[in-house]
Amino acid sequence: MIWCVAQGISFLSTFLFLYSITTKSTKKLFILGTFQALLNALKNFLLGGYGGSIVQILGMSRSFLKAYDKFNGLFAFLIVFAQIILGVYLNKHGLVGYLPIFASVGYSILLTRTKNIYIIKYGLVINLILWSIYYSMLFDVVGVLTNVGYAIYTVIVVLVKVRKE
Repeated sequence: MIWCVAQGISFLSTFLFLYSITTKSTKKLFILGTFQALLNALKNFLLGGYGGSIVQILGMSRSFLKAYDKFNGLFAFLIVFAQIILGVYLNKHGLVGYLPIFASVGYSILLTRTKNIYIIKYGLVINLILWSIYYSMLFDVVGVLTNVGYAIYTVIVVLVKVRKE
């Protein structure tokens, strides 16, 4: 039963992502990302991925701060530090359990270095691939399929929008 609820939550987060990735507004992208990270944290928790859940909560904080252009300096350092420490401490999936940490820390660092929406979206593709591998270890079928789909969709959307400009 819990697995079914988690898959339903994963399905809802899919709609948020598909909507968010089409926006040209960085603020809107990260506001929607805040809610998506909350849903993913809940799903990971239900599936026993506590390290991934904590990393998602930190990602939710990161997205919220980035939406209001406050993700820099001390906030960025604290979130990256917490992602590493808590992710390592709560990891119970061996080497694969480090993938959410690598994904989230790398994406966090990228967000401190650029405001270019296209670079952010390509960084997101790398993030999604790493999370897909992690979700496969949790047997989160919807998470794997949607993240792979997200990555492909993101690349297509960016290529179409760049071509139009």
